Amino acid sequence: MAPIKDRSYLYLANAVNKDSITLENKLNMIEQGCQNASITSKQVLQLVGIAIKSQKDGAKRYKKILAAFTAILRLLGRSTKVTQKLNGHEYVEMGDGLKWATCNVGAEKPEAGGDNFFWGDPIPAEGGAGWDKYKWGNRQVSKYSVDERLGPVDNKIVLEPSDDMASVNWGSTWRTPTKDEWEGLMDKTKFTWTWDSTFKGYWIISKVEGYCGNKIFLPASGIGDHNGAFLPSGTLWSSSLYDKNSLQAYHVSYYEGDVVLSPTMRCYIPHVRPVSY
Repeated sequence: MAPIKDRSYLYLANAVNKDSITLENKLNMIEQGCQNASITSKQVLQLVGIAIKSQKDGAKRYKKILAAFTAILRLLGRSTKVTQKLNGHEYVEMGDGLKWATCNVGAEKPEAGGDNFFWGDPIPAEGGAGWDKYKWGNRQVSKYSVDERLGPVDNKIVLEPSDDMASVNWGSTWRTPTKDEWEGLMDKTKFTWTWDSTFKGYWIISKVEGYCGNKIFLPASGIGDHNGAFLPSGTLWSSSLYDKNSLQAYHVSYYEGDVVLSPTMRCYIPHVRPVSY
């Protein structure tokens, strides 16, 4: 026997596939059906598509079709645009409560790497990584320390806005995601590796109900050494200090087949992908 939600979907599909019923009434039927049955967002889209196609004059009646799409958005509780802007920068909501920027700081396109940064230094790095270039000290840090052997202890474990690479460069409420926020995104999405003429890296695709299909792209704009092999890779900072070694902070590193959230030296220079509430 088919599940109840499948029977409900089939019943509605048959009901809205009748030209004798007005489109407005079909949309009302779909909305009422969604309130009384477990119907997925994908099935809602399919039902509205059936309702539109069954209207002989549907393609010519713009207002009716516009009403149909408005109904879809109302039912899904979503904005009229998947990609929106905050302070001039595009973002996508992935279902974890955050706005995820579509580009790295310093990049004009999602497939570009953008600027490189030392952890806690909002000025783009030039001339490569290294402790001799690091703002907060050379193997002894003057800020963000939980270990007196490595610098004066201030117990600051998350970047302040004045030191946050995203906050300073993009303004508004943009900031660098924390370790926990990276973990939350990874738990709620699917990572799909792609390698074509334009996009080389990972598509991150939401699995959250109501946001399914929303996606952002993380470019593999660098080359990483893994077990002696040089592989296309990418690295992105978090704003979280590694609490077991004040010389390190958490970052996301990735290449084909693997995505890892781990600590790395603060004097290295990954990219930054901003978020906002």
